[in-house]
Amino acid sequence: MAAVTAGIPQVQSDTLGLASQTQVVGGTANTVLQFPDATVSGGGNVPNLAAVDVLDVRAVAEAARPPCPMRCKRTSSCNLCMSVLLATITSRSADALTPVR
Repeated sequence: MAAVTAGIPQVQSDTLGLASQTQVVGGTANTVLQFPDATVSGGGNVPNLAAVDVLDVRAVAEAARPPCPMRCKRTSSCNLCMSVLLATITSRSADALTPVR
């Protein structure tokens, strides 16, 4: 996708997330437009924001979760604690996981 914002040309991938990539190839305008010659990778914490699955949610939850609320003192792979956390996440409206464009 391409757009001009405040007179500055921008090129964006049609996907959002870590798996997204953008590269402008061919021609000689990259230097004038200040575009990099190399591939630019997307960012975020999931590969594709439009296709988030339960494994993506689990990975983000495990990385961000506080200490075990049940004080089981197990490692981050404590299935009981993750079950409680994922049940809390999935009980919320599915609209909360819908990407906004």
